[in-house]
Amino acid sequence: MSLIMVLTFSLAACERPGGVGSTTPIKIVQEKESSAQVVHVGDFGAKPGTMDDSGPAIRQSFEAAIKMGPGTEIRFAEGTYRLGGVSRSGHWGPRVALYIEGAAKLTIKGTPHTRLVITDPETAALVLHRCEDVSVSDLQIDYDPVPYAQGTIAAVDLDNQTFDLRLEEGGQFLDFNNPAYQRAKSVMGYTVRQNGSESAIYGPIVIGAEPVNEVTPKVWRLRINPKLPFGTFNKYAGYPEALRRSKLAVGDRYIHWARAYIAAVSLVESNQITCRNLKVYASPGLAFFPYLSSNVKLDHCAVEILPKSSRLISTNADGVHARGMRGPLTVQNCRFEGMGDDAINIHSSAIRPLKRISSRELLCDAHTFTIRGGDMLEYLDVDGKSGQSYEVQEAKITSEGWQVTFVEELPATLNVSEKRILFYNLSEAGKGFLFQNNYFGPHRGRGILVSATDGEIRDNTFSNREVGSGWAIVLHHEASIWAEGPIARRIRIEENRFEGLGGNEPAIKIYPMGSKRSGDDTSVWYADIVIQNNRFEKLTGPAAVINQVQNLSLIGNRVVRTGAVAVPTPPFSAAFQIKNCPGATVEGNQLEDAGFSALFTNDSIAK
Repeated sequence: MSLIMVLTFSLAACERPGGVGSTTPIKIVQEKESSAQVVHVGDFGAKPGTMDDSGPAIRQSFEAAIKMGPGTEIRFAEGTYRLGGVSRSGHWGPRVALYIEGAAKLTIKGTPHTRLVITDPETAALVLHRCEDVSVSDLQIDYDPVPYAQGTIAAVDLDNQTFDLRLEEGGQFLDFNNPAYQRAKSVMGYTVRQNGSESAIYGPIVIGAEPVNEVTPKVWRLRINPKLPFGTFNKYAGYPEALRRSKLAVGDRYIHWARAYIAAVSLVESNQITCRNLKVYASPGLAFFPYLSSNVKLDHCAVEILPKSSRLISTNADGVHARGMRGPLTVQNCRFEGMGDDAINIHSSAIRPLKRISSRELLCDAHTFTIRGGDMLEYLDVDGKSGQSYEVQEAKITSEGWQVTFVEELPATLNVSEKRILFYNLSEAGKGFLFQNNYFGPHRGRGILVSATDGEIRDNTFSNREVGSGWAIVLHHEASIWAEGPIARRIRIEENRFEGLGGNEPAIKIYPMGSKRSGDDTSVWYADIVIQNNRFEKLTGPAAVINQVQNLSLIGNRVVRTGAVAVPTPPFSAAFQIKNCPGATVEGNQLEDAGFSALFTNDSIAK
């Protein structure tokens, strides 16, 4: 048995058992074997298995642990803790249940059966802000109510662009009277259909519709506004002709989310953060949000539907959305399914110049990025021309935006007044990322979306049957709506398994989305992409569609038809459809699938 030293810790004016100003002793346990100081949330009054709000007690335990300094461990017992939030606005949203700022060498540890249930659908669960060397493990994160409505389609009226949704009973889902819908950034939905015993098909057509009225108890009418085209920043803007294209029908299972710019777990401006054995069952937005951070590792985590529940989805948005990473992001041994958008998205944000101050200075718009001395900024013409990179000497934020001074003079031909030029910070673009040994199951969105450089995607399994846009791996740059970049370079895609489950889109797609020159054979965007030793099984769409890559390597990949999957008649065209890829290396690839007429298109190797 460990030798235990009991210390007393007194908090004045604290929110915990004993009341304001209480001096009731709280146990701080020091375990001799590890020399770690251990704080138990239960000693502060957190009670699992009850309907009580454990948020105040857990927050007090966090405060105590941080005051004790580096090397402290916070422990949760097994069981379900219910937590409300407190107002603390930031990149993570307006409210947060558990917020930690400035912690160093801190461990937060639950058990395989510790569950945190957030009782407000507009609240982030956990935020680590400006922390260093923090480990979080063995926690489940859920919401009650979950941040979406779920039910069955009761009526569809194409002429009036309305449909009726019968809400599911049970109380765990949102009702359209909930104010979360009024404050949401996106109010949209989609079907979740089953095909026999196969896994679910999520959408993919998004229906942007406003709840109008409750026509009968638990049956709501929703209306589409056709004047809100997809891509406009209005929360009711869905896909064009969404009702017709989605083939929405009476009896369809359907969810309508109240999506917000909120993540269950936000890792903001932090370094050396490890999340291990975390499971996220719901979120108003993202599951994990590493933002302006470095050296973040997600290991044996999961974003999935709550087991043994009637829920149709997990999170309202991405599983992992990494923006502005200044050091490697590692996602390994994780599981993703049921999300309302991409499983993993890694990128930086566009820097828009406002005016040229001098030959070496620019004033740039302030947005979701930072700029520091020594950073390398690459300029990009929005029509598709990538330029060279320039080193930053100094950058400072002003009331007008970022004032950036470069080491060298910028070319006189670089005319920012035309609003055609964007910059991307290559020092804040996720260099060195590694995504390995993960499982990507059915969800509405892409598996991995990359607008970053110098990364590896290896030993993963992709098994998504979304019809229409269920790409497993996508490399793209999109300059017109989200402005995510930079252009992907030096990416290795190796030893992955792609399982076709009915979708007609390619497993791998590399293309410059949003560019006016996306079909221009003289414009080369991507560079040094290796696709090697991957296995493609039972495909009903191409293995890869690749456009505009310099120094592409396609080596040792296999396309096979396994099991009892019928061979289409006539067969599909080439498995690998490649265009405008000068300097491509193609060797050792095998086609063992009669569902394709050829391995490559005739113009695979550009002259």
